[in-house]
Amino acid sequence: MTRMRLTQVVRNLAAAFAALSLLAAFGTSAVGQPASRTLTVAIPFEPPHLDPFESLDVQQDLNYHLYRNLYRFTPDMAPHPDLAVADKVSEDGRTWTLELRKNVVFHDGTPFNAAAVKYTIERMKDPKRAAPMAVLFAPITSVRIVDEHTVELQTKEPFASLRNNLAHVNTGMISPAADQARGKEFGRKPVSAGAYELAEWVSGDRIVLKRFDRYAGPRPHYDTIVFRIVPDAQTRLVMLERGEADVAIRMPATQADIAERNPQLQVLRLEGTRLLYMYFNLDKAPTTDIRVRRALNLAIDRQAIMKRVALGAAAPAESVMERIVSYSTPVGKLEYKPDEARELLRQAGAAGQTLRLVAPEGVWEFDRQTAEAVAGFLRNVGLKVELDIIKDFGVYTKTLGSREHHLGMVGWAGSTGDPDHYLRRQLWGQNAGKPWNFSGYKNPRVDELIGVGARTFDTRERARIYADVQRTVWNDYPWLILHRVTGFAVARTGIEGIEIYLNSQAHVFVNARAKAN
Repeated sequence: MTRMRLTQVVRNLAAAFAALSLLAAFGTSAVGQPASRTLTVAIPFEPPHLDPFESLDVQQDLNYHLYRNLYRFTPDMAPHPDLAVADKVSEDGRTWTLELRKNVVFHDGTPFNAAAVKYTIERMKDPKRAAPMAVLFAPITSVRIVDEHTVELQTKEPFASLRNNLAHVNTGMISPAADQARGKEFGRKPVSAGAYELAEWVSGDRIVLKRFDRYAGPRPHYDTIVFRIVPDAQTRLVMLERGEADVAIRMPATQADIAERNPQLQVLRLEGTRLLYMYFNLDKAPTTDIRVRRALNLAIDRQAIMKRVALGAAAPAESVMERIVSYSTPVGKLEYKPDEARELLRQAGAAGQTLRLVAPEGVWEFDRQTAEAVAGFLRNVGLKVELDIIKDFGVYTKTLGSREHHLGMVGWAGSTGDPDHYLRRQLWGQNAGKPWNFSGYKNPRVDELIGVGARTFDTRERARIYADVQRTVWNDYPWLILHRVTGFAVARTGIEGIEIYLNSQAHVFVNARAKAN
């Protein structure tokens, strides 16, 4: 499928979701004050920081408000000019000349200009920082300041995905002065040029954003957005019912089902936009053996998990790169064949061996319950399983980096809407063993195709290349693929204009407003 057709599919999805996100009127605020200009959002966990060098789910919900980018995604994942108002690409595809928006200032009052663009890119690419999200800027080899509002980006090879990369929330521009002054504290005291700036951060309780009055764009309706840190989903729902919160994000299906019966609440459903899988550690026996990896895929009854564990809030997966990403191609069906799994384990000499699985709790829909079900199915084919559930997401990501386990759970959406970033982050050989290619997957053929796909601007040729990648990876079994996750948010009636970014299920309230009576 070409990018044009995929974009249309995503736009159709976005239109359907937008219909659900136009939430009807509420006359008073969450705390009972007429015409309140404060929006209270209940979130499931506290991000360790808000520095764009690393990407975490809830972090994105905040950073979409704090940071401003050269390009910005529309909810349907099309990159549009933002701080870069125009661009020109050279004939050889290696030089991008960007014209920058004028009269923009950062939250600290310093000007946004070409020097800030250069500083932001070079900061992320600094090897001493070891930033996981430096991959977004990796194709850029040099940044040249042409004048105060013109910058030239040079790439080693033609790179068709550059606009998509630069629209990613983790490429937000930062104030050089603030970064130099705050150093290691920048992540807790970030400064960019977004519609909101950080006002308060009370660990374990709330993160408060206030409207940036010098924002060079449409004035947001809400003066303040209070992100309340509420790990328990039932508590988040109770807060909505009591009027103590206006929106609760990343809600489980169980709470969404309850909310649908409450006329004061509305549910936003995002169908299957995130692939849930467990990667195999390819450097730790017995998952070094492809027969074992195939056996473990055959051991899982995914229909049972989707129906009984995920309560229908899931959809079957047919590729390693699902529908939210351009050029996604169905390449296979996941079958449940426990007898064949036992035989493959016997052939590989892995029957009865012990596997260690790690998974988070409260990050992805039914993550703990799904991990428990997977462990049960693996025990059913004769394996011993040690399941480690980690509630703190920061601790969890560090655990994944240790690579001392056999399988680790990951939920991934295509955060640039383009295959290049998706594949480089998870399946590129040069990223093996690093976030998020924790499997250590390396395949020279896949690496070659990733490189060719990045250099190719022709949409039909890109579709062929990425279909080849998906088929190759599918047959290598680097992951125990589970299903596509359906996400939920719940809001009180009377709020409209909430934007849901399909790539990350991030919720953006810059254009949200309370409906007038």
